[in-house]
Amino acid sequence: MTVLAGFWATRSLVKPKLNPAIDRQTRVGGREPSQNLDEKPGCLNRAFGQISHKLRHRLRENLPVQTQKNLHNHRQVIDSFGLSPDPMLLVTESGIFIDANDSFCELTGYKYEEIIGQQDLDVKIWENLEEREEIKKILQLVEVVRNQEIHYRKKSGLVGTALVSAKRLEWDGKWCLLVVAKDISDRMAEISHCQRAEAEIQMLLTINQAINEAKDFHQALGVVLRSVCETTGWHYGEAWVPSSDGTALECSPSWYCQRSSLPPEVIKAIVSFRTYSEALVFLPNEELPGRVWYRGQPQWVLDFSTDIEDSDIFLRADMAKRCGMNGAFGVPIFARPSHTTIDYQSSQTSNSPVKLLAVLVFFMLESRPEDEEYVNLVATVTAELGIVIQQKQGSAELRALFAAMTDIIVALDNQGCYVKIAPTNPEKTYRPVPNLIGKSLYEVFERQQADMFLKYLRQAMSTQQPVHFDYRLTVQGEEFWFASSMAPISEESALWVSRDVSDAARAQAALKKANQQLELLANLDGLTEVANRRRFDEYLSQNWQKMKEESSPLSLILCDVDYFKCYNDKYGHQAGDDCLKQIAKAINNAVSNGKNLVARYGGEEFAVILPATNMNGALAVAAAIRRKVALLNMLHEDSQVSPYVTLSMGVASLIPDGTSSAEQLILQADNALYKAKQQGRNRVC
Repeated sequence: MTVLAGFWATRSLVKPKLNPAIDRQTRVGGREPSQNLDEKPGCLNRAFGQISHKLRHRLRENLPVQTQKNLHNHRQVIDSFGLSPDPMLLVTESGIFIDANDSFCELTGYKYEEIIGQQDLDVKIWENLEEREEIKKILQLVEVVRNQEIHYRKKSGLVGTALVSAKRLEWDGKWCLLVVAKDISDRMAEISHCQRAEAEIQMLLTINQAINEAKDFHQALGVVLRSVCETTGWHYGEAWVPSSDGTALECSPSWYCQRSSLPPEVIKAIVSFRTYSEALVFLPNEELPGRVWYRGQPQWVLDFSTDIEDSDIFLRADMAKRCGMNGAFGVPIFARPSHTTIDYQSSQTSNSPVKLLAVLVFFMLESRPEDEEYVNLVATVTAELGIVIQQKQGSAELRALFAAMTDIIVALDNQGCYVKIAPTNPEKTYRPVPNLIGKSLYEVFERQQADMFLKYLRQAMSTQQPVHFDYRLTVQGEEFWFASSMAPISEESALWVSRDVSDAARAQAALKKANQQLELLANLDGLTEVANRRRFDEYLSQNWQKMKEESSPLSLILCDVDYFKCYNDKYGHQAGDDCLKQIAKAINNAVSNGKNLVARYGGEEFAVILPATNMNGALAVAAAIRRKVALLNMLHEDSQVSPYVTLSMGVASLIPDGTSSAEQLILQADNALYKAKQQGRNRVC
């Protein structure tokens, strides 16, 4: 039997201890979320029963003949769909969409008429067909499925996560499926973010303990390489250390490759890359390790085959490409006196009282955009490694390490008394105050909570291993949740790190990223992928003011595709769209200066803004545009000026001052374009 099972289906959530603070974030507009279907199965059964009763009578006559009229009548019967805030869906045995409510259409981005009468596989709403098959198997055994987690694809292409409950309905030997869904995409993203944060804390604690136990320097390097790769996803890590005379970098015996995540042929290539690297020696500013050493700060390479400065000095580029590696990141490890710090924002290290201990370099198969949080994390790890190597500086540098973090960080003695407090997150009401020093857990927390903390402290001390747990704290009537870890520092004390997993800052970070993406989309024309009219107006205004301050000319070219309507009528709108795309690309190629802007001005019109360019320069650019378009050789049989697609262009140039305006520049360019058309088109005026 083929079944749709909604468009979600699951293998139940990994059940971390979700807390009320996280649940609150799932509310929309202050409305309480719908009852969990797993907690209230009676609600689902009653909903199914009411709709089934209405359907049985109507569909007994209509289902055998699926006509548009029947579907319309059926729609009237299931008006109750609209009363549900959750997405609801009705499908036939063969997976044909019978009905869906507005919430379903809003969630998926499909219009009602785009899916009704279509099969689920044709709509391509399933992100994972294995989940569909799993739903089918379950429904062959039972009539009701509750709270199955599945991944669905929206019309836009974005992927979401949802919980789905479904029930089979039978009448006159015919079957259909009623589905209720709840979107949990935001919650899953937050869980993933919290898990990453917890993994980072655990990595710091594990590295701190492991490098303390390392027998020698290279073993400590190996610990860091492995921990960083496994925690952050880099595929290969290596270390470079100064030669005995300190004039060059040599390859350390410490390296790590994530073999479990790579195919055999890639692993073999990486091993060859490693063998080749072992024989190399790098001078300052030579290759990525030498450049990190020379500049004294982390270096991030989005794609080392093209992005690295003076890429010809990257001696291993060809071999790295054969391994499939693209992204790279290098970070130095320094030893330094306790009274100094390393400023990674400065490239001046010659006069700094620091000594290079090693350079760590990480590679990834795909290009990876620079991640400031990751850079800071790895920089923190390497700083701590340098501290441990210089054992005399251990405790002082440890305080500096955790002071840079935003979590609550305290040190406890083996009796549960506060020994040290790192000032973190001063804006939060739960920030520890200095007068806690010397107080016990029982003087700060309620007895039941203090008992729990003391139990974890003793467990960490007795096993000499980190202990991880969650707890809830109410401060001034507001409830917070924390993910915590306790790790022994010595036999007498332990470090307690707590991270606020209910902090709205994470949501703000996600919102900021989303807004940046939306801003990018808002500035691009969806068809031609050049700037849109909104970006044109903004850029013209900015450069008008800038050229006014500099007393420099600002030029504008308006381009119009000759007889484009005839082109559309002759070849069709799809060909017309392709024509506009090629023209936009040709104009972009002709306008090479990065300060210039190409925009779709409207319809078949394009505009080019040329800052610091006079009329002669603008005319030269216009001529270049004509040549690029001519090279396209796009046939235009209905054109009255040429057998190929051509442009008419109007050029204007002004030096902005108090008596002129950007609107005048546009008017002059528009008048020039009109003149070009009046004179026969396919020309520049």
